[in-house]
Amino acid sequence: MSNTQSVIAAFTELAGRYEQTVDRELRQFWGIGYEAFIAQLIARLDVADAGLTLDVATGRGVIPLALTRQPGRAGRVVGVDITAAMLAGASAELTARGAGGPIRLVCGSGMALPFADDTFDTAICALATHHMAVPVLLGELRRVLRPGGRLLIADVALASLFQIAPGRLLLRGLAWWYGRREGAARMQAEMEAVPNMLTPAQWAAALRDAGFSDAQLTTVPARRPWYRPALLAQAAANKQSGANHR
Repeated sequence: MSNTQSVIAAFTELAGRYEQTVDRELRQFWGIGYEAFIAQLIARLDVADAGLTLDVATGRGVIPLALTRQPGRAGRVVGVDITAAMLAGASAELTARGAGGPIRLVCGSGMALPFADDTFDTAICALATHHMAVPVLLGELRRVLRPGGRLLIADVALASLFQIAPGRLLLRGLAWWYGRREGAARMQAEMEAVPNMLTPAQWAAALRDAGFSDAQLTTVPARRPWYRPALLAQAAANKQSGANHR
């Protein structure tokens, strides 16, 4: 099974209980609930200059919904996700809340975004980069962002403990143990995600190499030394097109 197939299988199983599962995980690892995590994330965006926003790995549409509920925000949001079952949940939620107007849902991969160059003013990817090849993802995000567009990423980071061989082995063991509690598909997806995790320094280099500047990286310690810390990255797309950067 490929990494993409593993992710689709895992999140198809998880779709019906996604918010509850993530809320439990965030409280366990970082001491914050999912709703508060999303609120703190989007508070970093400029509401008055929203334009067109892309939410990669949108899942059940939590971030697009939160964005459109912000007072004074008039911009549109496109949510893209590779798992049809997650998008079905997002569509049902949008319909229930009557929020479909400014939000569009698209089935697609963050590593091959189905959008033209220089389309978006802002791009967000939360809690999903470890399921993708980061250089490929960042290259695609740079391509679809307009020059000067803003990027906002939040996910796990690779702590110093996990950079040495015993730590890497421990990390794989933790991924196996945690994934096993959630089912075989989740276990497979979490195990395959381990090589995609980056240190803050590696994130800074990856952003620079992909054509981003003014990077600001913040890490938040985990509640236990064997948990992975949180990383928040903000950056701007360089003042040239994604196609020219390549």
